[in-house]
Amino acid sequence: MGEIKKVTLPLQDPLRVPLSTMDLNEVEIYLNKGERIRFEYATIPSDVKIAFNLHSHDGVRPEDVRYHLRRNRSAYSGTFKSKKSDSFYLMWENRDSEKKAEVTLSKLESKF
Repeated sequence: MGEIKKVTLPLQDPLRVPLSTMDLNEVEIYLNKGERIRFEYATIPSDVKIAFNLHSHDGVRPEDVRYHLRRNRSAYSGTFKSKKSDSFYLMWENRDSEKKAEVTLSKLESKF
């Protein structure tokens, strides 16, 4: 199981997120209500099956996870606007049973 890395905005340097086979890793950010972020990531190798989501937690139970964005892509760029002040998590899951991967989060910045 992966780890959670806390980051502050804006991301100064690209962040490399290693993913073993059948593994996941998360990046935690805190957003104020109404704050908007822009992000971009890419995976090496690009043919690895990567599931990405952006989520928050309303409690400690699995059913308390709130998914705000989900994508099954090895590369993606997008924006997200927070409806509340809270911690949010960008999570990548390597669903490949044979290949390791590395996600590079090249952009993570706040936009109001």
